[in-house]
Order: sequence, then C-alpha cells, then structure tokens
Amino acid sequence: MLTIPLGGNYLTSSKKEKMLIASAKSIIEENPSRTIKLLNYSFNETWISETSDAIELYSKTDEHFSHISVIIRDSIGNTPVFLGFNDYYKSADKLGPKKGDFIHQTTKEEREYLKGVFEKGSTEIKFSAKDGQYELFYPYFKNGKRIVLYFADYHRYGKVGIS
Repeated sequence: MLTIPLGGNYLTSSKKEKMLIASAKSIIEENPSRTIKLLNYSFNETWISETSDAIELYSKTDEHFSHISVIIRDSIGNTPVFLGFNDYYKSADKLGPKKGDFIHQTTKEEREYLKGVFEKGSTEIKFSAKDGQYELFYPYFKNGKRIVLYFADYHRYGKVGIS
C-alpha cells in the first residue's frame, strides 16, 4: 500500500520504496541465523538482548535505514498488543523487562495492517511516504512463525539523497 506524498513527488517516493524493499530483503537473506532468532520470540531478557544486537547489526549494515524495529504480536493480560523491539535495549530494571515498555504505538490503519499480517497471514508490504518520512513494514514468515520488520528513514523536506 503506497501513500503518495502531497506535492506529487511520486517518482522519488516510488524509487525510495523499491530501494527500501530491496535493502530489507537483502538484510534478511544475508543474516539467516539472526533472522531465525528473531522468529523464535519469547518475551525474556535473552531474546530481547539478542534482538537488540541483531537490529544494531542490521542498522549498521544498511545506510538507508535510520531506524529498524521488530514488531511482534503479543498480549498484556487479555489485551492484544503489538510490541516493538529495537537496538536501544539496555537492561536497567532488576525485575527484568516489562511488556508495557515495548508497546509499538500505531495508527488505526497500521493496527489493521498488522492484524492482517498476524491474524490472517497477509504478506503485503506496507510503504508510506510523507514529508520526507519513509516507513516500510516488511512481514517475514518462516515455519509458521511471523514477525514484521519495521524500517524508517527520515530526510528533511527537500533533501532527496536517493542514489
């Protein structure tokens, strides 16, 4: 799903979308053992720390992404939530991590998209571009497990920077 930016900068947006999708696919394919670890989600400090390390490597591998997160479907009590994990995790709490600290804030449209991925098995890639902010939701499935890799890149308005 493509959200065309106001101002009609469709060509730049389309070029950026193709580049980000190719980069996301390349990161996954070039790091199979790390990607498998991401799929083996378990809310514990070991998984969170290993995920943080993997995302840090992914971020340093590709200059096109200023922000990468792994989105997982989980629940807090009986409430379904989407948790987002990035490369900033540092354990400071002696009681261990708390799910509430990892909630990935979304818009209604993004929640509907993520529900489609996690509940219905949609493999649709979601890209949006607005005012120099590019976001890519890249679902990844393997052996009945699924995650969504979220990639974001931001450029000040008017700065193209696409090669």
